[in-house]
Formats: sequence, structure tokens, C-alpha cells
Amino acid sequence: NSFLSDLINAEGNNYVAIVAFAKKASVVLDFTDNISEVIKSVNTLTSHDNVRDINAGLSAANGLFQKVDSSAVKNTILVTTGMTNEGKYTYDGHYDEETVGSNWRRMDTQIRLYAYANAAYEMAAVLKNSSTLYVLGLFQTMDHMPEEGREIAEFFRLTAFDLATSENTFYDVENPDDIEFVFGEIANNITASNGYFKYA
Repeated sequence: NSFLSDLINAEGNNYVAIVAFAKKASVVLDFTDNISEVIKSVNTLTSHDNVRDINAGLSAANGLFQKVDSSAVKNTILVTTGMTNEGKYTYDGHYDEETVGSNWRRMDTQIRLYAYANAAYEMAAVLKNSSTLYVLGLFQTMDHMPEEGREIAEFFRLTAFDLATSENTFYDVENPDDIEFVFGEIANNITASNGYFKYA
């Protein structure tokens, strides 16, 4: 909430929208500069599924940006563990059998997780044509991961890194206490962007 307040209250006309994604993606709040609406929407967010469709989340964000004037500065902030295991998938793409963790799959569908990540990677490429994509990767479980799970944890981190516009827009958060600081850095970068109208 502090991060979003900083964005909205920064110099210029600044608008925020919120997209949630799990099994499907939904636009929780369309672009607004009403901070009380934003805070109310954020406070309704919950996590209740073990599936995540990053592709759907990025696609929903891209749809929101299609309605925004092309001259505006656009930013996307993806908060993720890097895990995507639902929705569209393709075995042809950025990741393949040589990628770390490529043998991991969903038990019910037998679909390899890297195939879902390929779809997310393709959607991120589309989104990055019109928006700077910041990725805040939540990896606080890495230190306590059993040896047999380290490969897929490494792949989740790789996916999160690859989705960002650049290494400068990727934030590796291993300690939950660092989240507020990282959000502050992202807010500073966005508000320093040129352009009077900004969307995030």
C-alpha cells in the first residue's frame, strides 16, 4: 500500500491497476488514481490455489495497456515465485529439455513445467514492447529447499529473471523483510521515468 501510494502521489498523472492471477487471471481494479480504491482492492487479495498462470496475468495486464495512450509511460510490476503451472503451454520456445529442472511436471496433467514457462515468456516479450516489466521474485524458501527440489527452485528463479525487461528490473527477494525496501526502489525508478502520464 505504501508503494502504490508513492506511485500515485508522485509528480505527474499516475494511474495504477491491479491484476490477480492463480488458475485464471482477473482485473481486480482498472486504472485509477484513487488511492483509497487501490488500497481497498489490495486488501482483498488472497492466495488460495496451488496453481499459477503467469501467462494469463501478463496477458490481462497487456489488455489493460491496450486502452492507454501510446505516449504514456507504462510499467508492469510482477510479484511472483517464478512458478507457473497452469493455462497455455508450449514445448517450443525459450526453455527446452536442456533447461535446469526440465523433468519436473504437473502430476495430474504430466505437462512439463517449462512448457508453461515458455507461454509466459512469449507473453512477457509482447508486454515488454510497450511496458517496462519489473519482476519482484519471492524466493524465501530457497534456503530450506530439500536437495531433490533445488533444480525446480532454480528454474523458478530463472523464469522470474527471464521475464523482467533487464537484469536491472529484476529484484531477487530472499528475505521477506526486504520487500518494503525493494518496492521503494521500484517506485523510485518508475517515478523518475520521463513522461507526465504514467501507468503501472
